[in-house]
Amino acid sequence: MDIQSLPRPLDFGVIVRAFNLVKDNWQPFVTAGLFIFVAYGALTAVSYFCMLMMGFLGGDRPGLVLAILPFFFMIMAVALVMSSMIQAGLSNMGLKAVKGEPIQATDIFAPLRNPAPYLLASVLVAVAVMIGLLGCFVGAYIVAGLTMFVFPVMIDQKLAPMDALKTSVNMLKSQWLLATAFYFVVMLVGQLGAYACYIGLAFTMPVAYVAIAMAYEELKVVPVSDSSPISAWITIPSAPTATEESEKPSESSVPASPGEAPSEPEATPDDKA
Repeated sequence: MDIQSLPRPLDFGVIVRAFNLVKDNWQPFVTAGLFIFVAYGALTAVSYFCMLMMGFLGGDRPGLVLAILPFFFMIMAVALVMSSMIQAGLSNMGLKAVKGEPIQATDIFAPLRNPAPYLLASVLVAVAVMIGLLGCFVGAYIVAGLTMFVFPVMIDQKLAPMDALKTSVNMLKSQWLLATAFYFVVMLVGQLGAYACYIGLAFTMPVAYVAIAMAYEELKVVPVSDSSPISAWITIPSAPTATEESEKPSESSVPASPGEAPSEPEATPDDKA
């Protein structure tokens, strides 16, 4: 077995540990969650306004309805970009928290420095999930479960979207059923805040993405190095250096054991002559 890829099953216990981690660092996570709440609230308000305008003006002025339609496409585009940045931002905060690094609420905006790769990754995942819909919704959850590590992989390993997608699938395909169940439970936990007038999402959504980041950290491939936990119980012999070779005693200089006569050096041809 490759010591650099030690497979282990997904641990549902990371959800509880993620909850405790968010609870211990609630200030930055809840603040970031409030940013999300306000952004989605504004987007929802604009969407409802457009729908009301279409319903109110639809009978008398159909031309205005056509004029409003482009706003819906704009709203859909903004929603896609916003969803990509939020997922990437929460994944970034989750990875930093899991690794014990200091986090701030503004870390959620870090993906905005280079949003294109995360947007492309969201499109790839969305297309894959849509293909999974052919399996009567079950396939969509399976695809979503297999691709849930895409953003953590991109942030942690600095991979391109397609490579991150392949890496996520390769990490989870051996336990696809467990990954599907894990993703379903995690997203269910993330949506629990909606029952508290939606404001609770400011806490539950970070828990979901921290749990995914924590699961990724436990399953990711760790190269063997002096700082890795594997090196604590694996000893790799190294070749002796020139200094060690020079300091190594020769056979003639090794003292004889008690009761054993010292060996005489072999005679050379000149000595025999």
